[in-house]
Amino acid sequence: MLKLYYDREEIKVTFKDYDGALIEEVTVRYEGTAATPADPERTGYTFVGWDGQYESVTADQTVTATYTINEYSVNFVTNGGNAIGNQVINYGELVTKPHNPHRGGYDFVAWYSDNTLTKLWDFNKDKITENITLYAKWRHTPKEDSDEDEEEQVIVIVNGKEENAGTETKGEENGKTSVTVSVLPETIDNKIEEALSEKTDNTQNVVQIPVKDKTSEKVNVALTGDIVKKLEDNEFHISVSRDSVQYNIPAKEIRITAVAEELNVSSSSLRDIQVEIQIINVDEEIQQKYKEMVEENNSEIIFPPTEFNIVAKVSKLDGNNESVNVSKFNNYVERVIEIPEGIDPSSITTGIVFNADGTYSHVPTVVFESSGKWYAKINSLTNSTYSVIENSIKVSAVKGHWSEESVNDMASRLVILDVDTFKPDEAITRADFALYIVRALGLYRTESSELQSYCFTDVDKSDPAFIGISIACSYGLIKGYPDGTFKPQATITRQEAMTMYARAMDIVKLTIIKNDKINSYTDSKEVAAWAYDSVQKTISSGIFNGRSKTIIAPEGIFTYAEAAKAIRNILINSGLING
Repeated sequence: MLKLYYDREEIKVTFKDYDGALIEEVTVRYEGTAATPADPERTGYTFVGWDGQYESVTADQTVTATYTINEYSVNFVTNGGNAIGNQVINYGELVTKPHNPHRGGYDFVAWYSDNTLTKLWDFNKDKITENITLYAKWRHTPKEDSDEDEEEQVIVIVNGKEENAGTETKGEENGKTSVTVSVLPETIDNKIEEALSEKTDNTQNVVQIPVKDKTSEKVNVALTGDIVKKLEDNEFHISVSRDSVQYNIPAKEIRITAVAEELNVSSSSLRDIQVEIQIINVDEEIQQKYKEMVEENNSEIIFPPTEFNIVAKVSKLDGNNESVNVSKFNNYVERVIEIPEGIDPSSITTGIVFNADGTYSHVPTVVFESSGKWYAKINSLTNSTYSVIENSIKVSAVKGHWSEESVNDMASRLVILDVDTFKPDEAITRADFALYIVRALGLYRTESSELQSYCFTDVDKSDPAFIGISIACSYGLIKGYPDGTFKPQATITRQEAMTMYARAMDIVKLTIIKNDKINSYTDSKEVAAWAYDSVQKTISSGIFNGRSKTIIAPEGIFTYAEAAKAIRNILINSGLING
């Protein structure tokens, strides 16, 4: 038998760089695969692969290295000026010069590439080779014979330790005198790290920012978004104080990540965002209207109405600004107001929030004494305009009734409004019960966004309880029936009421005291399966008792007096009002 043999042809595979420079030549057999050389390097670029055939080759091949150009971030630190947006620039390209920042009492000089302000950045020549931070330099230009636009250093207190970490500048905004406190990000960042490294206990982390100015109508305290995120990650509270007002907010309630998404700012560019915590004196004309309205209801304003806002802003490359209002919170946020001298603290009934239509509603408030001074702590889940009032009310229908204290307190706090027709032993309707809870928790707002939608087929805007029911629905306090109805005028059973209270407990973060208390009731097995967990939760918390020491009566009626008592219990036990 004749056998034929032949050698396979040798194939040459040439690997070249992007510029044609030889990297390596490899010889393989016909239909062989060439081993690729080590990944080449190119300054300012990242190697991504080889362009050309080097597997199963049948003829000589040239294979070329391919790259993607690197992108680098350019951060702008304005050193007390307004925030400037970051840029992302390709390697070797020029940085786009932003609009000059502004700072009261100063003229902008230039941008520098070092924080000692010695290396001037030339936007026409200097090209990007790495991530950089550019720092603003300023020249002080005080105005003669004027207090406006003058700047002072600000002490920021981190876990009890002081640091010169900001500037306080007076100016004017929209016809109001203003003061802006700009917290320097690098300085406060270092102070936070120092405080965390030295901490040895479980006390609450707090950044306190006291404002020196006592006369300006508007206070802005500005923090960069990256600092807010750091405070959030380390469970800090932010406390802004000015004269007799203090605004305390957990950093996590600003929800900076969600704010950044809304502003189209990446997580790596949070420093672009300027978060302003604002305390604003209400105009005298509006104050007078509020005063007259409150006095018409035989009440008295104890402290001038004050507006609280949180606004997140970002400057775009075109010079325009975008902003987001942070107006709703997942946890109660505190506004602490010092009670003026000469005012009897026992006369203060509750805090109030002013609605857009000129009315006002209750917000849970605690009056307390500290270091010889008296304060009112207003607890709210929103930002708005707040004050405290004297509003003592006695409901004649409960004089001598077991619920007298609770009903009078809830009426004085604007939770119970129909004082002249109040019937303590009558079964409460589902609508009234929803209203009681919403008002008690300080959720009632006539301008709420929740009012734009309908939760139930049998409740519309013509219903007097529409606002309360809609807000209760939006907060998950009420669910309604499987057919989509709420039956607002039907009386509520005790287990239905307990189910709503259990959801209210989640809002006020009230914990369970004794989880097995339900077992002490002889009719616990009569509780519906859908309501059992809620009934157990409310009874175990101590805010809601059975009809007697041994009976829950889950299908029994729930009276207006019982509702007032249980509502007051939840506010007291959660520390939102005085007991």
